[in-house]
Amino acid sequence: MTIQNHVLTADELAMVQRVYNNIVCQDWFDRTDENEEACAIDVLHFFHQGMIVESILARICQSAAKEKFTKPV
Repeated sequence: MTIQNHVLTADELAMVQRVYNNIVCQDWFDRTDENEEACAIDVLHFFHQGMIVESILARICQSAAKEKFTKPV
């Protein structure tokens, strides 16, 4: 299944949005337009790879986001 061929249900969209919103509001997240867009793509990618349980999706996405989008020191 590709992202382009799957229409999210209202519940799926709400879950993906919650995961995304929880990540980008963290103090460590470097909020740029590019990072926010890339993070959204990552969340959708992991969801479409089968991470459909919200707690698992959130944990995996947050871990990946910390590696990629942490503010520079």
